[in-house]
Amino acid sequence: LDRWFQNYLNGKSINYPNKLIVKIALLRWNFSKNFYFSIGKAKKPFSRVGLVSSKNLLLIDKPELFFKLKHFLGNYYSAQFLVGGNFLQNSLKWQVATAYSYEFHNYNKLKVKTIHMGRYLFNNIFIRFTFSPQKWLEEKSNNTTFGKRALSIGVSYGYLGDFYIYRNGICSKGVGILEDVDFFIRKPNFVKGSLVLSYEYQKGKYILAKLANRGVEGFYTEIGYRPYFLNFKGLPLEFAFRFEDISFHPGRVREYIYNEGLNIYSLNKKLKFTYNLQIINHIREYDNRVQKINSFQLQYFF
Repeated sequence: LDRWFQNYLNGKSINYPNKLIVKIALLRWNFSKNFYFSIGKAKKPFSRVGLVSSKNLLLIDKPELFFKLKHFLGNYYSAQFLVGGNFLQNSLKWQVATAYSYEFHNYNKLKVKTIHMGRYLFNNIFIRFTFSPQKWLEEKSNNTTFGKRALSIGVSYGYLGDFYIYRNGICSKGVGILEDVDFFIRKPNFVKGSLVLSYEYQKGKYILAKLANRGVEGFYTEIGYRPYFLNFKGLPLEFAFRFEDISFHPGRVREYIYNEGLNIYSLNKKLKFTYNLQIINHIREYDNRVQKINSFQLQYFF
């Protein structure tokens, strides 16, 4: 369950500060060890970092690029029908889903609604494939330095069928297309430590009949290192760094984002303290600015 404050925090006229939302609730049938079907509310099978749980993230927040793509995905947790399975003894995994997306309300600074979309079951589809060599299989997506050696290559695709956008008094029909390619590797015993490296390219685009097409694309590269010799009294230290390059279309708007982090684990990795420093460089045609954000997080898992 998640307490939903987003509209309230964004200053929107609709405010649900006390509404509880069920994020995951589904039924799954395993027809065999290689094929399954599920129905219910869960994450859409798109993007590696989107599917990684907060427990297994290297930095506090997912990349900003992923949050930009969520405008195209709608609610990432969504009612859906999904079929999936694997080939080659789990080396090649696949998922195909159709999901109820959402009704999207966007407000300008005057709190005037400018966009309204609806996407429903069977007018959108999400597909994801991941491949891992047999000796580098990854059981569950985990972006931290903890775990066995693993290598994963993933490809995701999303198609959002007919919907309507209202902007500046104009109503336009359109479709959305999302693309994603990702790579991840974990190498324990690397230079007296454990190393993880991930890369992900993402792109989202609205193709509209009466309005200008809009889109966002970019990539992030993330690296983590846990030196074995920095393990004070059973408290392993994990260093993290991420760089993002995000472009917005149309317009000459770009963002470079640097995120440095430190993780300290305790109680057999059940307790995790994290500090992040995020530097965002907004580049516009006539306005450049730099934003710095310090974040702290304490997590306990049981």
